[in-house]
Amino acid sequence: MRTRFARFHNLPELMTIFKECADIKTADDLELNVPEAVFENIAAEPSNTQKELMKGLSERATKIHDKLVDPTVDNMLKVTSDGRKIGLDQRLMNPLLPDEDNSKVNLCVDKVYDIWQNTAEDRLTQLIFCDFSTPKNDGSFNLYDDVRDKLIAKGVPKEEIAYIHDSIPMQKSKRFLQRYAKAMCVCFSDQLQNAVQVLMCRTN
Repeated sequence: MRTRFARFHNLPELMTIFKECADIKTADDLELNVPEAVFENIAAEPSNTQKELMKGLSERATKIHDKLVDPTVDNMLKVTSDGRKIGLDQRLMNPLLPDEDNSKVNLCVDKVYDIWQNTAEDRLTQLIFCDFSTPKNDGSFNLYDDVRDKLIAKGVPKEEIAYIHDSIPMQKSKRFLQRYAKAMCVCFSDQLQNAVQVLMCRTN
């Protein structure tokens, strides 16, 4: 049996001990000059195919609850995972399904392209976070390549689009940063911490 660290207990007491050897400053203490975030929620209506697929998930969940299916064949973890796939893009369930014009992915592509056009003079960088359907370099369908290809088709230069994986391990990051130091680029990432680290290096 393996054990691993899961969570801290007695966090206030732990923080008190930590402060004996550390000087903690919050953003408010430092009065950092940070940009004001502007949030925009864009709703994507489910396609008829997605609705049908979701009904199938409900039927599977009922069978699992009634113990009519072997857990090694189907279980709630698989149902939940498939639900995330369907919600993101139905082609993650089957690449042969239609590429709906108003899907989340295509709405994202349109928004990214609009921002790319409108910020051309400032040469700003966009980050797209997607922790599902990362590229495996085996020719299989994935959303990273799908979004990239659609942006290129709209007119975004291929050399201005990068995957965060291109900068990891860190010994490759210098070459990655040199490549995009002066380029306006769209950067795909499934790892928030690594993406922020790369951008911090890029802007220093």
